[in-house]
Amino acid sequence: MLLGLGTSASADVFADNKKACETGDMNGCSNLGNWYSKGQGVEQDYFKGMEFYTKACDGGHFKGCYNLGVIYDNGLGVKQDYLKAVQFYIKACNGGNIDGCFNLGIIYYVGQGIKQSNKNALKYWGKACDGGHASACKNYIILHTKQQRGQ
Repeated sequence: MLLGLGTSASADVFADNKKACETGDMNGCSNLGNWYSKGQGVEQDYFKGMEFYTKACDGGHFKGCYNLGVIYDNGLGVKQDYLKAVQFYIKACNGGNIDGCFNLGIIYYVGQGIKQSNKNALKYWGKACDGGHASACKNYIILHTKQQRGQ
């Protein structure tokens, strides 16, 4: 059900993404996941958003995998599950999504639902940094410097 799509342009964009998803364009599926998960122009529905993100992720659109990780990491409409979040972030990161790599670095640094590992935090922050993620570069430098100083 479309809500608040006050302009035909917004409705057209939604329809275009729906058609794209139906014809195998995983970017369209990921976009629909955003619309539903955020309640942008449609009634917010995390489960419907997850359906589209899953389709996108399974289709090789790694932003969809990242978004599934965020949903599980934060318990958005589902029971919070750090292990599932890690699985989706790994898939996203391995597919080149630097935000997935960055979030993995945080999870490993904090030890959120998994064994804390500075080595893995550095690994994933380094990968995100190599991809141009400025915050990952900063975190990498700080942690690396602390380790060099024996802290």
